[in-house]
Amino acid sequence: MDDKNLELIPDKDGFLFEIEDHSYLLHNFCMWFTLTSLIIFLLFYFKNGDILALKNSGYHGNILVTVGGYCIVVGAIGISIYILRNKKEEIQFYTNYIYRTSNKLKVPLDNVEEGYIAKYNTFSNEIPWRISTFYFILGILLGNFIILFLIILGRFVYSIFKGKRYTIETNNLLLLQKNYNKYCISIALNIASKEEIEKLNQYLNQYLHTDMNNMEKILYKIPEFKRKNIII
Repeated sequence: MDDKNLELIPDKDGFLFEIEDHSYLLHNFCMWFTLTSLIIFLLFYFKNGDILALKNSGYHGNILVTVGGYCIVVGAIGISIYILRNKKEEIQFYTNYIYRTSNKLKVPLDNVEEGYIAKYNTFSNEIPWRISTFYFILGILLGNFIILFLIILGRFVYSIFKGKRYTIETNNLLLLQKNYNKYCISIALNIASKEEIEKLNQYLNQYLHTDMNNMEKILYKIPEFKRKNIII
């Protein structure tokens, strides 16, 4: 399908089209994978894999096993139910706003002023912190590297089951609001179908006057200062 021949026709409410919110499941899986991996690591590091020994080792061990185990089980059940259910979370596109069903987020187009494609970002709707590169690197050196590594590894594991190919990349399309609302629109392009990407690019061209291929590329975190690279 050629983008140039693709026409988006609104209905009486201004609705144009909708796509599956792939970032929703991706984010939840990566967070669950990271938590599970950390708890398993601690279990084997301190007690050679003996979960009862860790639970009986004291207050902190008991809390780790009880709360951590609960979160792992509940998270796994929630992800499984979501995968099996027919109705998925969606991102709906209108002539003057974008609506995300999972958290009922409505983003008016005239409030969008920043857009990026983040190569390794797995965030669903919360904006990666707008911090300096120095503090970001410092955080990695102080221990955040392990968490970031597990999140990216979770992305790779996810790609084995769902996606176009085995990869650690997401190429998340991020649309940020000018008032720096902590929530944004996030679309995992590496998981979206070709048809979804074509419609999305046509929408960006027609209503945000920008082209996906020309959007600013970032690795993970958004720039420390606003770019205002989308002008409607």
